[in-house]
Amino acid sequence: VSEGYRLPLERYVCAFVAEAPLPHPHSRVEYPLLARNLTCTRPALQSLPLLDPLTIAVLFSCLDAENVVQAMSFLLTEQRVVLYSEHKARLAAAAEGLLGLLFPFCWQHIYIPVLPRKLLEYAQAPVPFLMGIDTNCLARVEIVNALPSSAVVDLDNNNVISPMEDTPVGNQGDGAVPGLPAAIRKVVERRLRAIAPPPRTLDGGEPSAAGDDAESADSEVMMRGDGVGEGA
Repeated sequence: VSEGYRLPLERYVCAFVAEAPLPHPHSRVEYPLLARNLTCTRPALQSLPLLDPLTIAVLFSCLDAENVVQAMSFLLTEQRVVLYSEHKARLAAAAEGLLGLLFPFCWQHIYIPVLPRKLLEYAQAPVPFLMGIDTNCLARVEIVNALPSSAVVDLDNNNVISPMEDTPVGNQGDGAVPGLPAAIRKVVERRLRAIAPPPRTLDGGEPSAAGDDAESADSEVMMRGDGVGEGA
């Protein structure tokens, strides 16, 4: 029971989530919850979605522009996509970054940023999904072999494996999933390279200077998560 309150904290959270109305588009509302005020902001209907810049920083610290665009094309064509990393915070941040880049489209399928070990069988679902799996659950080779119809995005090595084939994207085979049209793809990649930081690693090479940024971003994500837990 929360200090000074007769009801368990979970009751307040449940009431806030289930009963508090959403703010109108392009507005901001503060809700009192226990000893603090929670601010909810909703962007205008035609504006960019609310997205933490940290998620974009983590995403581009792990993948170069070409692989980011390839991962986006898998999502836009409603494929099964598995994000893979030894850092759980990196999985969640990169997943949020990818979904934010889909605007004005919205991912309507299964979304599990960090899949628990006991739910690994969910990755066999014959439906589109975006899931994150860390190295404590499965090794990279095991993921590729166990999920041949899924695209595997290796966030730790800046690598993307196409579904239906164990070859990096770009070596188009019979089972390769078509991506964005070449002309559009080149424009998107060029613009992303102009504004995005370099990836953490390049084709198995030594970590770049952005590697420290990725680790710092991971730490900041974890610290934010700890802060939320303590505040609750």
